[in-house]
Amino acid sequence: MPVTPKKSTSTSSLSVFKATETLKLVQQKGKEITVSGQILSTRYHNTNQFFLNFGHPSKLIDGYRSFRIVVPSDRLTSLSQLQGLTVDNLKSWKTQFIQISGKLVIHQIKWGVYVPQIVLNDYNQIKFIANSTSSRKAKSITKSKKRQNKPTTKRPSPKQSSKQQPIPQPIPYTPLPPINFWDVIGEIGNFFW
Repeated sequence: MPVTPKKSTSTSSLSVFKATETLKLVQQKGKEITVSGQILSTRYHNTNQFFLNFGHPSKLIDGYRSFRIVVPSDRLTSLSQLQGLTVDNLKSWKTQFIQISGKLVIHQIKWGVYVPQIVLNDYNQIKFIANSTSSRKAKSITKSKKRQNKPTTKRPSPKQSSKQQPIPQPIPYTPLPPINFWDVIGEIGNFFW
């Protein structure tokens, strides 16, 4: 039975951003924020780091790749031992909608290519959310910026459950679509030019 970690601090005061808005995220460098979106791919790197990508990893927007969550090797071991979170569990999160809170850092992958990311240190940084909740929260951020000068009334927040959410079960393996040879050649060419 996994050990329950200490409760993390409240994230309700943090600004919430959509994972797909890369350029807005980049402006938040070094700040504690919450990012909301759908995990589109996962990758276990040969350096024993695990990546949860919220966009196509090779797509660039003004020199920035899509937002991702990084689980370093030492944290992966710790999460596995303390909370039963394994690489297979993380792989099963593909297509899930989640929120993560933490300090946004910009990591340089290679010359001229950067990626905004949050490092997962504790399972309590993550909340699983429904698709409609994700889009509703992102829309409310945009609307609230437009209504900054208008008075608002606060609604009471629903009571939070004190129970820790269970880790979702793995999703059956589905093969990836075939790779277009010319797309690969184009990416290789972009690397050398």
